[in-house]
Amino acid sequence: MKLSKEITNGLIIFFGIALYFFFMKLIGLEKLIYPRFLNIFIVYYGMSRTLKANKGQNRLGFGKNLFDIIQTGLIGVVLSVVGLYVYIYYNGGQSFLDHLSQGYLTGKNPTVAEYCFAVFSEGIGSIVILAFVSMQLLKYKSSDEI
Repeated sequence: MKLSKEITNGLIIFFGIALYFFFMKLIGLEKLIYPRFLNIFIVYYGMSRTLKANKGQNRLGFGKNLFDIIQTGLIGVVLSVVGLYVYIYYNGGQSFLDHLSQGYLTGKNPTVAEYCFAVFSEGIGSIVILAFVSMQLLKYKSSDEI
């Protein structure tokens, strides 16, 4: 069974983010906030792969491409948040979360659900911004080729 390009690239986003955060933990940067924002490049990579696949299939419609890359990003972000939820509970639940970047995104001491919702909201915001940036880049590149 062949997976759709949106699911495949959503899985690439999920595994890319998982490997990135595993690497951050391995080198001791898991408590720092700013390196966490670099995962936006992983999300952009997965979304741009979907755009390239659409372009290769000669699907150049704005609406279709926008829908596909948002769908790709959503798959990656939802899987990542579910993975984060499982990871937090695997490592001790609320007591583990209390040691992660206190005050990051939600205030002083968020619950696991609040923390995951905040990460999900941040992911949705990133997807929307990246989708429109990607579509403008696609439009710019397409007009140069004509």
